[in-house]
Amino acid sequence: PKAEAMNPAAYASAKSIAADVAAARGIRAQRISPTAWSLHFDRLPPKTNKMYWHTESGAMILTEDARLWRREASEAAESIGFAPNHHQSYSVAFSFIVPTWASDIDAFLKAGIDGIFGGSRSDNRVVELHATKRVLKGQEGCDVAIRVTEEA
Repeated sequence: PKAEAMNPAAYASAKSIAADVAAARGIRAQRISPTAWSLHFDRLPPKTNKMYWHTESGAMILTEDARLWRREASEAAESIGFAPNHHQSYSVAFSFIVPTWASDIDAFLKAGIDGIFGGSRSDNRVVELHATKRVLKGQEGCDVAIRVTEEA
């Protein structure tokens, strides 16, 4: 149900359950200020070449992993009050932890941005993008920092 349709106790309970589920999946999110947010995921976004499968007619369909990432990332961002819009510009910084050198840093960016911005068209408001990669054998994850850079 929509938040405005819930009574306050039910809404608080639903938010608490969502936070518990996110924590169990290795997702942490924090609002740093009214114009800055931080997220951590214990997994990587799907690589660009693993985001879609192609039908016989040539249509591109999001894979199950890409849909799951988009849902988890957008829900985590929404849970801390990140609501992208067309009236602001954003700076986004990704720090990827990958298990081997074989992972290209740019392969994670599209799914990363699409997930955080919920697949909305507001991701065209990203005006600054930073990405770093750390190789830690046997580990993976993704940290994201978002901040408003200017009003449109």
